[in-house]
Amino acid sequence: MAPRRATAHRDARVQRVRRSGVPRHRRVAFRLGWIALVVGSISLIPLAWGDFYATGDGSAGWLPDNDEHTYCFANDYTGENPRDAANGKMENLDQQTDMSDNKVPACNDATDAKFHIADLVGFDGFWTCLDLDPDVCRSYRLQFDREAITSKNDWLQTTCHEIGHSAGLGHGNESDCLGTRNDEHQFRIYDGHHVGHINAVFP
Repeated sequence: MAPRRATAHRDARVQRVRRSGVPRHRRVAFRLGWIALVVGSISLIPLAWGDFYATGDGSAGWLPDNDEHTYCFANDYTGENPRDAANGKMENLDQQTDMSDNKVPACNDATDAKFHIADLVGFDGFWTCLDLDPDVCRSYRLQFDREAITSKNDWLQTTCHEIGHSAGLGHGNESDCLGTRNDEHQFRIYDGHHVGHINAVFP
């Protein structure tokens, strides 16, 4: 859908301060400063590092049934921007990952991604698994709200986002199309973290 950890190891030898001539309050201040530095560093870790893959929890989609991602346009999926975005971002999935794309002339029960126009409330795009068995999705419905998606870049980013969910990806780093606060829609590809999720399953 298109709407929104780490550990640190302390080596006591690194933190050893020569006590001779060092007041206790300075040693305490030094330790507090070190803790603040570690906490601050943890906060800079990209969000995608802690995301989930193929869990079907609403953020992440389910595992695809194979590495060939077939797709089709429903009768309501008309217009240059929607169709160009779908064709382009399916090709991008093929180029960036070890999955391949294959457009079929008509939708059927076995089609992996079925593109639809819909009146969505609160979302630009929305994914639904139509055939789950048991944690593998054999067919997705990908819906897009024509009234909410107002520009070509918006179509490209939102389409990339929903296709990513149909490949099992979850929300993550704001620097790729799976980010949920991508207000300018400038990120229209997957980052290396998300590519790694897919390629680990379909080498």
